Amino acid sequence: MDPHKPATVPVPMPIPVPTPMPTTIPMPTTAPAPASAPAPAASAPEDPRPARKAAGGGICQVVRARGELDVTSVPAFSRALRGAIREGEGRLHIVLDLREVSFADGSILRPLEEARAECQGSGGWLRVVYAGYALALLFAAGGLSDRYPRYATVRDAARQNAPAVVAR
Repeated sequence: MDPHKPATVPVPMPIPVPTPMPTTIPMPTTAPAPASAPAPAASAPEDPRPARKAAGGGICQVVRARGELDVTSVPAFSRALRGAIREGEGRLHIVLDLREVSFADGSILRPLEEARAECQGSGGWLRVVYAGYALALLFAAGGLSDRYPRYATVRDAARQNAPAVVAR
């Protein structure tokens, strides 16, 4: 070993982890819960039945995303949102479930805002289900906290139960 030559240390290369693609899951119509039924507790498990009827009438499309949402995966994310919009009829109601997203950057905001505008233009809405503070911080940084309050479950978002409180 030459003492005048700097030593080199091998650096392990990161192993690429495939990011699952977002999926669109159409939700069939079901009867709404009676008005006298109590709201489910925030910690209650979600209803295993996939059917959802949106508050105010109409079918609720659920878009679920998993893994990392960044500039490389945002085209698939955008396609999933557009697919939910195409499948909807009349008033568009979309619940975006981001609970299994491990990372998201600002590249998701444009397709999210476009989908929201499309839903509102039809008299409907787009609501977001997420956990933790990373997405809350992303929405705050984008000035969108009021547009995307955090819902704890898909059921809460579809039925318009009060959004979960995010400490500031």
